Amino acid sequence: KSIAIVWHRRDLRIHDHRALAAALDSCARVIPVFILDDRILKHPLTSMDRVRYMFESLSDLRDAYARRNCDLILRHGVPHEELVRICRETGATRIYFHEDTDRKYGRERDDALAERIGSIAECFPIGDNGVFTGNGSRIGWPGRWEKRMRE
Repeated sequence: KSIAIVWHRRDLRIHDHRALAAALDSCARVIPVFILDDRILKHPLTSMDRVRYMFESLSDLRDAYARRNCDLILRHGVPHEELVRICRETGATRIYFHEDTDRKYGRERDDALAERIGSIAECFPIGDNGVFTGNGSRIGWPGRWEKRMRE
């Protein structure tokens, strides 16, 4: 089985985390990661309250992993660069994360990772919010949405 990274972003929890569950189901080892991204931290619309809440949530997440004898890796930098670096350091060949569907920067960040990860690792974006991307077809959408919400 593979070694996987679970890349936390806005989803700073262990319970009800579909990307983490998928990684645990298919990989021998899971490495949780969070990357402090200056494009978010230094954005003019990012408030100090948001940053404080994020750090409190990261502390809780780190404690939750520690109770399971696992360390949350915290890095600061450009996300795709840090993820490539962590893959090389750990031998991880898979990266699981919740797909970002509602922010342009999030989609651009995911695209940059997919473009730059190359043969180092495979990306597994997991839908988590009922939004479907890809084919653009609305045929059968209500049924897909209902199924996703039940999950």
